Amino acid sequence: MIQNVAGAYIPGCIDFMTGYSKEGTFIRLHYPSNRLKQDSTKWINWTPHPNYVKGFSAVTRIWVQIIRFLLWLFS
Repeated sequence: MIQNVAGAYIPGCIDFMTGYSKEGTFIRLHYPSNRLKQDSTKWINWTPHPNYVKGFSAVTRIWVQIIRFLLWLFS
């Protein structure tokens, strides 16, 4: 299970992608951003947008339904 934020800092993230191919790399880098924990609407949602799931499915050639099931299972 994914845990809620428990530390003093709210995590931020940024995505890096090099090349849209088998040799390309996709990295999501998480980092501490600041100490303000009051506004949870600005927190990053770890569950990806439906278009992201479709794109991930196309690149990995895994059925969208399987990815959605795994996201549901682990959320």
